[in-house]
Amino acid sequence: MALAFTVLTAVEILATKQGQCYIYTNSRSELKPRFERSHRVKNEDTSLGKGGIAPDLLAILCCPETKQEVCLLESAVVERLNQRISKGELKAKGGQPVTEKIDGGLLRKDKTVAYPIRDQIPIMLIEEGILVEESDLSPA
Repeated sequence: MALAFTVLTAVEILATKQGQCYIYTNSRSELKPRFERSHRVKNEDTSLGKGGIAPDLLAILCCPETKQEVCLLESAVVERLNQRISKGELKAKGGQPVTEKIDGGLLRKDKTVAYPIRDQIPIMLIEEGILVEESDLSPA
């Protein structure tokens, strides 16, 4: 049984074995399972849309900077952010303007940063995090 490994951070490794996802944290040179979740998504499952993400994958994701939980942005918030992207008003944490529209997003628990989702792929890079204002989150 082969394991597929992906390095998440300098201390975390994602291993996939028989459709199960394991995250190992390096502690004193030992790899210890942090938790286990299935993250399989059926290829024919199109109910998620381009900005969606599988619930099991969402359960294991967190902010790469602060390790806070993340949740999916509501579609109305995504629309408001895309309007601001079109106007050139949004900046990423890295300081560069956000130029590419998003299909969805993952909002950090403190509601200050959203990580873009494009074609069901969450972009979980600190410098790609979009700085979100309170007005982006409240109803128009």
